[in-house]
Amino acid sequence: MLKTTSLLSLSLLVACSGDKDTGSDTGDSAGGDFTPVKIVATYTDGLTGNALMGGELCLVEPELPEFDCGTTDVYGMLSWTWEKPQETNFLMRFTLDGYIDTLFTGRYNDELAAVWAPEIEEKGQIEVFYSTFQKTAVEMVLATGDVSIESGKAMAFVNLVDVDGWGIENAAVTLTDESGADAGVVHYLNTSGSRLDGTRNSTSGSGAVAIPNVEPGEYTLTVSVPNMDCLPWFSWNSDEANTVQVPVQADTVTRTGLYCVSN
Repeated sequence: MLKTTSLLSLSLLVACSGDKDTGSDTGDSAGGDFTPVKIVATYTDGLTGNALMGGELCLVEPELPEFDCGTTDVYGMLSWTWEKPQETNFLMRFTLDGYIDTLFTGRYNDELAAVWAPEIEEKGQIEVFYSTFQKTAVEMVLATGDVSIESGKAMAFVNLVDVDGWGIENAAVTLTDESGADAGVVHYLNTSGSRLDGTRNSTSGSGAVAIPNVEPGEYTLTVSVPNMDCLPWFSWNSDEANTVQVPVQADTVTRTGLYCVSN
């Protein structure tokens, strides 16, 4: 299996330790008693690990007065302070010349606040790490399955991991629209995550899935893996195991992921 935690700690709401919450979502955070949180994000190239300077991060959802867009510095970093942390879904867009436009899904709730607490106490801030890929690199991976990127279409890229960050094998994935119809063609990546494997109808040890060339919109991602429940990791909130909503936009890759535990 491929361990993906170090490369794919992508959610704004996943601390750098790679810890994941194991509770269900709850009501409004802290009952309205807000404590500002400083967030320091670092962006790197997913293949080389090099810092990405000059990238623009924009918060698509929710709208917050203290943060709209920011630009990464020479170290690939930017920081901002979330003045009133509340339970919410996040959607963030990262753009940089030569790199594929990327949407990162995330969320915040009381359980994640508890995960953050020790790091905030020690450092006074949360440090999070993201990776994204050059457009040519994405095109090369898709080309291994004779797939090309269609203008105006979107792609969902999904990672399924266990609590230690190792890829989940034998997970079948579907993406469906609001009518319940399948959206796009699901492609499973090989164990190294370097190419599409047309022989598979479920995940390899990489736990990686690409669903390219779907119409922009919001879809339901469903995961089926024997004897396991898959829960939100870097994704939107979900009250149901093995299911999460995934928004996609034209000419953009949406990164989302779930972690799976024995049921």
